[in-house]
Amino acid sequence: MGIWEKLPENNADSQDSERDNRHERRDALFLLARVSFENSEKTIDVRVRNLSAGGMMAESNVYCAPGDIVTVTIIHSEPIAGRISWQSGGRFGVAFNHPIDPQSVRDRKTAAIPEKPSHLRLMEQKAARKAKRVRRI
Repeated sequence: MGIWEKLPENNADSQDSERDNRHERRDALFLLARVSFENSEKTIDVRVRNLSAGGMMAESNVYCAPGDIVTVTIIHSEPIAGRISWQSGGRFGVAFNHPIDPQSVRDRKTAAIPEKPSHLRLMEQKAARKAKRVRRI
């Protein structure tokens, strides 16, 4: 089965043994990422459900074969090299080639949220003052 075919209903045989070997702290979260496969020009967009220094769990409706070499780009972060370590249903794990700092990935995401433009903040402040005056009447 190629990486671009739909997922089988369930393939939990290797997932349990792979999960049992993990000892790193994992943080539950919801980030968007793009996964590109070695020797392929295609990429898939995924939802990252948990992230640790050594890897991540992602959701996608695309089958990813354990052992596939990938590059993960979490939004607002540098690309991370790794390999697919397990796949089950709509989820799969990626083991990173080198440890990352998960906190810095989350911090970059937070820092990348743009501040409201000053004219919108000013409009909101004026509307709040007007609403306050109306309540007094």
